[in-house]
Amino acid sequence: AVVSALQTIVSRSLPSATNAVVSVTQFHAGERNNVIPDTAKLGGTIRDVDDAVFATIKRRMDSLVNSICKGFGCTAEVNVHSLYPCVRNHEGPTEVVKRCAGRLTDPVSLRVTNDYLPMMGGEDFSQYLKERPGCFFFMGTQELLLRGLAQIDNDEEAPRSNCICHATAYDFNDNVLPRVVLMLIRIVEDRFGVQLYGQEEVLTPQFENHKRKYDTTSVENG
Repeated sequence: AVVSALQTIVSRSLPSATNAVVSVTQFHAGERNNVIPDTAKLGGTIRDVDDAVFATIKRRMDSLVNSICKGFGCTAEVNVHSLYPCVRNHEGPTEVVKRCAGRLTDPVSLRVTNDYLPMMGGEDFSQYLKERPGCFFFMGTQELLLRGLAQIDNDEEAPRSNCICHATAYDFNDNVLPRVVLMLIRIVEDRFGVQLYGQEEVLTPQFENHKRKYDTTSVENG
């Protein structure tokens, strides 16, 4: 009853356009099949991009859990720990990222996009952004086949999983390394007003033999 009721917070207590997720991911109770336990412990996560939304979720969660447990003759204790604030990029550094991405040309050119944002992932980089201006961004790494630098020598091309980094089948795409190196170099050059390495200097013959074209990077703001 408690788990089902918690799912109504987003659907019934928040505006329909609100970005929020309430997930119950743990349920611990008892140790024996023939013994009814005295206590049960539920755990999960709250994801949102607005402090007011978070306050509403906490208030409704406390009210629902205590009311439902009281109706069944039980007591409850609700503890909500705020681990990571929302990632909010600063305008200046975000423009730097866009400008540097625009300096990369084929075969490592980038297209900057805000598609699929905001995201509901928790990110500790948000703590840095509370203290210093910055920009959190993603480099596109998706490809259909396992090949190039990410492929074992003499191996046949095989389908990629393209799983997110918290998935059990995640496999880092080494083919994106030249692009990432160039992007970070361009950011340093922009920051200090210097010129360090040209694109041709970074894309050595080793990398040139394994060209792959990725065309997306995302700027996180949420």
